[in-house]
Amino acid sequence: MKINRDNCAFPDHALVARSIAADGMVLLKNNHSVLPLAGKRVALFGKGQIEFYKGGRGSAAVKTAYNVNLYEGLLEKDDAKTLTLDKECSQKYIDSPEYMPTQAELEEFASRNDVAVLVISRDSGEGTDTLNARGDFLLSGREAELLSGIEKSSFKSIAVVINAGRLRADSGSRPVCPASAMRGCGWCVRVLRLHPVRSC
Repeated sequence: MKINRDNCAFPDHALVARSIAADGMVLLKNNHSVLPLAGKRVALFGKGQIEFYKGGRGSAAVKTAYNVNLYEGLLEKDDAKTLTLDKECSQKYIDSPEYMPTQAELEEFASRNDVAVLVISRDSGEGTDTLNARGDFLLSGREAELLSGIEKSSFKSIAVVINAGRLRADSGSRPVCPASAMRGCGWCVRVLRLHPVRSC
């Protein structure tokens, strides 16, 4: 997939914005050196790799000439031979966003990849509160089931990316704490969490 970055009305502004975004990322936690992903074989899980949020609603809304989701970004890295992306795994979410791998499928993915990356996305905006409920502050039942299956599999390393405007929980009951990477989005601080759950 070719990403068109040439249709921006102000290309110089886009370059400055990209530089600011990169400078604004802060890695706070990286257990067992799961990151960076360079040189590793990576399997992405969860519809959040495709349904990726670049901003929120209201004053947190961001208008862009293009939007690159996590799958597209890592696909570019795969094309550049920086890492190896398991395209078959991602294709299952492109074909069916609600795809839920069986434990046998997870083991198959684990046998040919080094790192499992679970991507969870949440929309957010002003005028709404985060609810202490599954699918909002807490993982949904399906997300918790998928994370549990990945943890039971034989992946060497697991990372969870939470693409959300507000803090989330990383299990059915524990809140997200602390964020591993944060990025600014307008005046609204959004959290992009790269949380190594396990590394052997």
